[in-house]
Amino acid sequence: MLPAMPIEVKYDSEQAAVSLNQYGDEIEFRFDFPEKGEPGWKGNFIEAFSTRDTFLEIRTPGEALEFLRISGLFRGIDEDKRHERLSWANFQRWQGIVRILLREGVLPRREVRSTPKAVWVEYAIPENLRPALNDVSVVERGWLSGFPDQLVIRFRENQSPEKRRTLYAEIMVGSTLEAILATAYVDELRGVNYQVCALPDCPRIYEVRSKHQREFCSQACAHKASVRRRRAEQARPPAIKAKTTKTKVIKAKAAGKAKG
Repeated sequence: MLPAMPIEVKYDSEQAAVSLNQYGDEIEFRFDFPEKGEPGWKGNFIEAFSTRDTFLEIRTPGEALEFLRISGLFRGIDEDKRHERLSWANFQRWQGIVRILLREGVLPRREVRSTPKAVWVEYAIPENLRPALNDVSVVERGWLSGFPDQLVIRFRENQSPEKRRTLYAEIMVGSTLEAILATAYVDELRGVNYQVCALPDCPRIYEVRSKHQREFCSQACAHKASVRRRRAEQARPPAIKAKTTKTKVIKAKAAGKAKG
C-alpha cells in the first residue's frame, strides 16, 4: 500500500548552538542544547528532502557549520539521548553512506567468516566509511537496512464534494540524519533511481528519469569532463598519440568489416 499513497517525512528539529573546534588535524562540531530534558516538539519543522540535497552538496567544514546551525540535532542515540559532538570526518562519511543508500536502496551486506563456525554479517561498504557505523542507534540501523521506524498511516479529509477521506503515511523522525535516511527509504519505495556524477570532483547525485544512460549530473559537468579529456590528449607525447590514433583506425576498420 505504501508506494500508492503520499508519504510525508516529519522532522521537528531541535535547535542547538553549534561551534567548530580544531584539534591538530581533527575538526569537530559541538552542539550545545538549551534544554537538557527530552527533545519534545519544538515547532521547528524542516523539509526533509531539501535538507538531504543540501547535506550532500556540502564540501567544507564552514558550509557544514552553517548547515548544522539550521538543521539542528544531527544524530540521536537510543533512549532519547543526543550526540553532542560530530567530527568533520564522520560528517563526510555519512555523505558517502547516504549516496550508497540512494543508489542501492539499502546498504548491501556480506557474510564474514573468520573460522568455519564464526560467521557474522557486516555492511559491504568501503573501508573508509565504516567508522561512522561504530555507534549507530537502533533506529539508524533500521533505516540503513530498509526497516522504517515511527511510520503511521493517517486519514486526511478530502475537499471533494463526496467528502471522502484519503490515506497518507507519516514518518516521524528525531534527528537530521534520521530525516535524511527516511527520504532515501521513501525514494526506494517510489522506485526512484539515482546515479553519482562521473566527474571525480563533483559529489552530486542525480535522478535517472529515462532509460537513456547519462554519466553526468549536468551539461556543465559533461562539458568540464570533455575539456579535461581534450587537454589530456593534447598533453600526451607524440608517440602515445600516434599509437592511440592507430588503434582507433584498426578498430574502425574491424567494425566496418563486421558490418559488411
